Amino acid sequence: MRRAAETAGLLAQASLTVEEVNAEPAVVLRVGRQLESIFVVSVEGDTITGIRVVRNPDKLAHIDRRLTLP
Repeated sequence: MRRAAETAGLLAQASLTVEEVNAEPAVVLRVGRQLESIFVVSVEGDTITGIRVVRNPDKLAHIDRRLTLP
């Protein structure tokens, strides 16, 4: 029960945006202001050929700095 309440609270703070990461479309998941995951989509023509998930905190920190540059 405690875990369900905690998860519900996090979901209320979650946001998804579509950004460009390394010249590819990506879905960016943030919880509050914290970058949690990036789902990079590889596309060839009209077909999705792959989805790569980035969860490594060091890589996310690097990408987050690039996404928030003015």
